[in-house]
Amino acid sequence: MSTLYWCEFPEECDWKKLGRWLDSDTITIYVTSNSRKEFDDWVKRIHKYAPTVKLGVWPTLSKEKGYWFSSFTKKKEIDKLEEFRGLDMKIDIEPPIPKKSYSLMTAFSWLVLNYIKGGNNRKYLQDKILSLSKDSKVIVSGFPLPKFILERWGWISGKNIKHNYMLYTSFFPKFLRSIYRWKYKFFIKMNKDAYYAIGLIGVGIFRNEPVYENIKEMKKDIEFLKKNNVNNFVIFRIGAILEKGKEWLDETISL
Repeated sequence: MSTLYWCEFPEECDWKKLGRWLDSDTITIYVTSNSRKEFDDWVKRIHKYAPTVKLGVWPTLSKEKGYWFSSFTKKKEIDKLEEFRGLDMKIDIEPPIPKKSYSLMTAFSWLVLNYIKGGNNRKYLQDKILSLSKDSKVIVSGFPLPKFILERWGWISGKNIKHNYMLYTSFFPKFLRSIYRWKYKFFIKMNKDAYYAIGLIGVGIFRNEPVYENIKEMKKDIEFLKKNNVNNFVIFRIGAILEKGKEWLDETISL
């Protein structure tokens, strides 16, 4: 079993608390950073209080420039990934962050619209990711969508590239979650060696996404993935765990 944690808002995390909770345990966290300097600063600050944490970087852009990376991203922004060469990193392959506030309807229309439009820099981004993967492990992360859609946005496979897909049952009304999981198990069969992210434990960049109401909902997703022979887990996100309680951390560390 392998478990990773995403950290989207490191400035909001109580790293002292995490250090106390972990004691001598080791976990791996990928931290959002706009630059190599910012990431190096986070490494120093986090290791001051939680020295057993292994850190990878989650490169992001400003919201004005799209936040995530994709075929829509300008070449000069894609080139900023070079700053992180040699570091283990996860790269979100998603269309630019929509300007409208989040809702299920706006999210769906956003995905459909960006699939129809396509982006001009798909190959440039793919070549960049392949190049970076020669020097470190790269996790390419995105929606559980057909490959032909993801590839239009810059999705890529390679020898040192792993994939991560979002499960995120909290996005669905409770009465639909069992149906979603049932359909999702067929997706897992076609992507056996991937990481699967569970959540949401806390809100993401939109700040109004639906989240788990209690730990039982998270446990249900964990058991679903285990039952379907998933060995690689991602937890979104460590900051929310620190807010909710140590039992949430213990449940995920024990995977």
